[in-house]
Amino acid sequence: MKCEICLINEASRVCRICGRHVCLDDYDEDKGVCSICSSTLCYICGERLAVSLCARCGKPICRVHSIRVGLVRYCLNCAKELGMLKQPSH
Repeated sequence: MKCEICLINEASRVCRICGRHVCLDDYDEDKGVCSICSSTLCYICGERLAVSLCARCGKPICRVHSIRVGLVRYCLNCAKELGMLKQPSH
């Protein structure tokens, strides 16, 4: 079976997220995902697929590591810098 991304090399791995059969060149061994899924993972956790890009920094973010404000999402880092997160009381 040929790699479903490059269509040239033999597929030797299966992406844990999308199930694509891919070659070693199109597989991220550390994350266990294909190169397409790897590029769409949340930049904070690196585990979940991003649902949006942060409205401030533009990085891909998942639901868990972002907050929604109106129609946009902010990563937790930017939300904290912008004062959007409640600070714990000491």
